[in-house]
Amino acid sequence: MIFGVASAVAIGISADMQYYFNIGRHAYFLSSPDKLLFLTSLNILGVLIFSWLLYHFSGELDILSGRIVERDEFIRKSQNFNRELFNSFSQGIIVLGECGKIIFMNKAAIQMLEPDSENRAFRDKAGILYNFNMKITDIFENFPLGATHEMHKNRTTTETKNDRGENALKRFELKYKDMILGFSETKLENKEYKTGKFIFLFRDITYIKQLEMESKINEGLATAGKLAGWLAHEIRNPLAALNTSAYVLNTENISFGGSDYKKLTGIIKIEAQRLDNLVNDFLGFVKVKSKNVSGSANFENFNLFLLAEDLIRGFMDSIANCCSEKAEIKIHNSINKKINVFSEKSRVRHVLLNVMQNAVQSTKKTILAGKKEFRTGIIRLGSKVVEKTGNKRYVSISVSDNGEGMDDFTLKNAFKPLFTTKKDGFGLGLSLVYSITESLNGEIEAISRVNKGTLIRISIPC
Repeated sequence: MIFGVASAVAIGISADMQYYFNIGRHAYFLSSPDKLLFLTSLNILGVLIFSWLLYHFSGELDILSGRIVERDEFIRKSQNFNRELFNSFSQGIIVLGECGKIIFMNKAAIQMLEPDSENRAFRDKAGILYNFNMKITDIFENFPLGATHEMHKNRTTTETKNDRGENALKRFELKYKDMILGFSETKLENKEYKTGKFIFLFRDITYIKQLEMESKINEGLATAGKLAGWLAHEIRNPLAALNTSAYVLNTENISFGGSDYKKLTGIIKIEAQRLDNLVNDFLGFVKVKSKNVSGSANFENFNLFLLAEDLIRGFMDSIANCCSEKAEIKIHNSINKKINVFSEKSRVRHVLLNVMQNAVQSTKKTILAGKKEFRTGIIRLGSKVVEKTGNKRYVSISVSDNGEGMDDFTLKNAFKPLFTTKKDGFGLGLSLVYSITESLNGEIEAISRVNKGTLIRISIPC
């Protein structure tokens, strides 16, 4: 507005000077002074209108510039807030771009990794987007770049899936200096913003790993103590019976072959067999191999049906000659006669023997005339060849009985060491079966209903 008024005054003064003073004039205005006055007034009006428009838009520009300043201040505060927010996390955060370039690190990440502790400017960039001129492999030699990379020998990996079954989160561990770092990886799927490709959250889990190791050691010591106490208790009872029987045989006048002699020698035989079974189960439990079997020195081809037949024959003889209680058990072998298995025969034999023994012990007791208890039941063995992932062939061996069955609690703990519901049970049979099956890279499952029976299915590579 001031500019418009000043312009109008200047034009008026110019016209007056032309009118009152002898200043050079244009010939057109000398012939028509009224036109000069009209054009001067029109010029003044145009200048005033232009000045008003300029004033109006300058106000709008002031408002717009104010908004820009406010927006700039908001962005600056947002950046500071985000920086303080990310830097306040106790977890380290790293964002990687293409080819593993580091484009973001928060304060915790820089403090834990110390990639360039001498560079003050490097530390000042914590919490903001910045080209650190460094790749993640400059810090970690074997860092896994993306979900498609193979596992490295110095890390373990687990994956979780989202509601749609897609791989959403990947966890792994890395050793770095004297620390063990636990990482969570998320891939950025938003293609509109190509600033970052992967986000990694990590923290120092060294202390947690130490606690886990101490817990395993303490658990192992507790289990060893429990096993030692259990073994001493289980050995004491048969030894007491053996000692008493031997003492009576040596001190009493007992005729050879008489009823008392047969009774005492029968006790010695039964208790010796019990001790032998106990030692075999215990040694089998503590010496079981790891899940990943190394080498195949003990592997051989054998017919599964013939192995089962041999077991059944010996098992029935054992029931007839060594058991203190009568039993009427029928065992049906429905295993396919053509199935040959390449595995550790002795271990497969041990598995079937323990499962069959458990099935016999689970058969129902029936009281017959003379108040004698008989075990009666039917045990069935079956087989099926199945193919699983990777076109690997497995043979599924099933052992079922029509015995007492198990409730949910017993079924849940059936494969745990030292867990038993039987009066004379050791609690090692099924746990040994489970360990051996795992060592053969197999699987085992149990299905049971109270008063209906139990089905145990064992799958091993063939």
